[in-house]
Amino acid sequence: MLFAALTLLLVAAAYTVGGAQAEEEGLNPLKVDQDFFAELSADNGLLYYDVIVAFNSKEDTHLLEVFGRDIKTFRVLPMARAVLNKEEIAEVTNWPEVIFVEPNRQLELFNSDGRLLTRSEKVQMELGFDGQSVELAIIDTGADGLHPDIEPNLLNNWQIIGSLFGDNAYVSSTADGINVQTDIVDIHAKLGTSYNTDEHGHGTHVFGTIAGTGDASEGFQRGMAPAAKVHSYSTSGGIFILYALEAYDHIIYQVKYNNVPIRLINNSWGTTGCNFNPNHVINIATRLAFQEGILSVFAYGNSGPNADTCNPYATAPYVLGIAATDKAYRITGFSSRGKTDGNHDRELALNNLYAFLSATPEERANWDFNENPVGVYRPSVAAPGQNIVSAQNPLHPMTLSGSYYGAASGTSMAAPHVTGVLALVLDAYHAHHPEQTLTPIDLIRLVEVTANKEVMFGFNTHDTGAGFIDAYAAVQRAINNDIPDVVSVDDLVRYELSASVQIESGQYRGEVLANSWQTNMGYGLHEVDVREGAMKLFADVSWTSLLENIYISLFAPGQDVENDKPVTYSAALLEINNYRFVEFSFPKPGTWKIRIDGRVNLITPYEGTWEVHYADNAPPSGSLEVTPERVGGNDSINITATVTDPDGIEDLVDVSLKVISRNGRSIASWTKDDFNVVDNNTLNIKLHEVRLRGNHPWKVVLTAKDSKNNVLHEDTIVYRK
Repeated sequence: MLFAALTLLLVAAAYTVGGAQAEEEGLNPLKVDQDFFAELSADNGLLYYDVIVAFNSKEDTHLLEVFGRDIKTFRVLPMARAVLNKEEIAEVTNWPEVIFVEPNRQLELFNSDGRLLTRSEKVQMELGFDGQSVELAIIDTGADGLHPDIEPNLLNNWQIIGSLFGDNAYVSSTADGINVQTDIVDIHAKLGTSYNTDEHGHGTHVFGTIAGTGDASEGFQRGMAPAAKVHSYSTSGGIFILYALEAYDHIIYQVKYNNVPIRLINNSWGTTGCNFNPNHVINIATRLAFQEGILSVFAYGNSGPNADTCNPYATAPYVLGIAATDKAYRITGFSSRGKTDGNHDRELALNNLYAFLSATPEERANWDFNENPVGVYRPSVAAPGQNIVSAQNPLHPMTLSGSYYGAASGTSMAAPHVTGVLALVLDAYHAHHPEQTLTPIDLIRLVEVTANKEVMFGFNTHDTGAGFIDAYAAVQRAINNDIPDVVSVDDLVRYELSASVQIESGQYRGEVLANSWQTNMGYGLHEVDVREGAMKLFADVSWTSLLENIYISLFAPGQDVENDKPVTYSAALLEINNYRFVEFSFPKPGTWKIRIDGRVNLITPYEGTWEVHYADNAPPSGSLEVTPERVGGNDSINITATVTDPDGIEDLVDVSLKVISRNGRSIASWTKDDFNVVDNNTLNIKLHEVRLRGNHPWKVVLTAKDSKNNVLHEDTIVYRK
């Protein structure tokens, strides 16, 4: 019997902290992060570090007393704070009782951005909806039922139980002695207490984005629908088709025969192929769920930025497939893309699918899927998916020091934003129209029609579908019972570059030392000068051996390639190929840096190319600087904003700078007339001691539009200290 392993759709580097790398001077690289490893490697042994050491149990924290220094322990957390030097840290990382050692860095939490960006914050604060009347399911690695943000909204913590072949393989030399049965157990009910079914951490992170209460952060890190109730289906560390089917079977049975009101299923997993086959077992399961009034939400995949790279389960016309953006509404490089020449018309695909399902076996066998497509080869909408902070077990390596939260990237993180928004829509509709029900196709059409198109400027339908999810617009239409009955071409994001695109290009070559990704030594570095008005920057790298693994990262002007995070990168520890590439839309002018790293390699020669694309009618660009990033009770902020249009400032038809409070209200604003003219192409404004009022955090937003409706959007968040 075959078991096809599915891929958890998060960027592999977000959860990978070691891998096949050599230890340096006794330091165990599995127990420190990349940046700290590099920092310690460069240390001459004379420095001491303020670190947090995580142990297997609280009782083990006393082991640090061997160094004869004062240590700080916690009431509950199995961690301790200590001041240690390089040699001592190396020793600690080799203790079997130690899980991780992390420097006491200053950190910021950004999941509130997700609420602000999607306008879920406005729905919660202004309209008063939080998903309390909605039940949904998550099929993932499980849920940490002990987490303060998870436990209140966790109705059932289901565990799927069943044996697999050795080492999780799907091929065996014999059928003898193989138990093919599976079962599903509510671990909480069985044990009579809350329990952590999530060995991986992925499912807990997804749960927190959808329905985390934020109790461990005084509400700051709450999810999109912080009162929605969740049925968690744990597949342990990996998703297999068998386990996914077991979960779908159980959910549909519960809804159909036990009147359990599950309306949504979040699926932050999938595979590759980008071709919809209505006969695949997962597609059958999601269609049967659709028929029972349950909408499936899928991550779109992490195989971008090339076209035709999407998760095939997300191409069904009766599900939602979610692309990932950064905090500036740009589709990330890792987010999978649909087909440029594929069908983007959902209504056409649905009608064709109904005809296909009603056809005779002979008609199905001869069906022309090009002439009569049944799949939708674009994302439905996009949502935040890069550096998303959400709930995490405090012992997990990715967790931020002293917190219950960790950051991760991937379309795995984008999909739960949309699932949470849908819970808000259902909650609002139930409150205003209790005798009526929104069907899954109603929900699909509602989020696609109301999606924000303007902020997705520069991307096309196969990148982002109908645009960026807009919770407030969708909820408002639900309240008014203004439910669209069709998604038209006009509801999709479309952007065409000028026919005379100019491309500047070049080549580079070099070699990288073994594992420079972790050591920060022996990497390759190349520079590209980008002029004003660039539409896209592309770079790639290729090498000879499939047995070696090379990473490529892209750094913006002014970034430190050893200490700053790249704006985009292509890196996956388990991916086997000898080619990688990165691209970035609308790169700002200046000198960009391409860093090439060895990950699993010896000394590896490589070669690569870069391209910068320019259009004749370039869009406006700009910068926004706000200081300080955190304010006290009576503090003010300083704002510097610049807008540049290569076609001249007279081409700018609208320029706006606003300060917006947490509830979405504008507390200060400036227009084009308030900006100073620097030269024929540039406007600038410098504001000092801008007072903030209303609820925090605040968002400072800079927008501009030119005569061709090209749009600039920059924003930043200001928090309370």
